[in-house]
Amino acid sequence: MIGKGLSGRAPVWVAAVAIGAVSAAAQTNADVLYCEPAISHYCQNIHIGCSGRSKRKAASFEVHLDGAKAFVRRGDTQTDVVVTKQNGEIVLRDPATGNWIRILKDRAYAERLQAERPALMARGTCTPAR
Repeated sequence: MIGKGLSGRAPVWVAAVAIGAVSAAAQTNADVLYCEPAISHYCQNIHIGCSGRSKRKAASFEVHLDGAKAFVRRGDTQTDVVVTKQNGEIVLRDPATGNWIRILKDRAYAERLQAERPALMARGTCTPAR
């Protein structure tokens, strides 16, 4: 696990990305998505390349979706998240930390670690788990 949130639970690293994957999963009848980072480390900004590269390594994770309920699993750590569906995207938010992951229609994801100072971001791609 990468770290602990304020509640003692692992923060949702839904790789410092906004969460929009729920709709993508529903479109493929998948309830588990496997997400792999495109950049090896978290960055302060991922909108243009990776500015402010941090020492924190980005890691793959699984998103388990069940309607409005979901959790993110990173290794042995599981974090319950709140799911919001909007415009075909899915946003997963850890209410304890404010960290979020957005999964877009094309299954690209962005993750933001709000609890970090400065906040960190990551991006990558999610695919249905098999």
